[in-house]
Amino acid sequence: MSFAPVGPAFTLRLDSLPAAGSLSATATTAATISARVATGAGTGGDEMVVLPGEIRVRNGSSARASYELSLPGVVTRLRVIVAGRTVFDGSPPVVLRLDRPR
Repeated sequence: MSFAPVGPAFTLRLDSLPAAGSLSATATTAATISARVATGAGTGGDEMVVLPGEIRVRNGSSARASYELSLPGVVTRLRVIVAGRTVFDGSPPVVLRLDRPR
């Protein structure tokens, strides 16, 4: 999915800490934010809800997925919140593991 940014800050919010997964946030020259869930084996699709300045991912704790964001240059701050806890708050690009410690 693609949509226009509403300002310099953007939030990705996941409902649950996934069993396995990652987030890759890269820069793009496009004018829109692009978001995609690349599901792994045995995982159903996570629902993504677009809100002003935010995507909320309705995922379960058994999710095994990679999340990919492409952010235009106007987005200078990315906040990633997983199960109510901020796990990243800074400038993109970034690659994060989003899973339980082994």
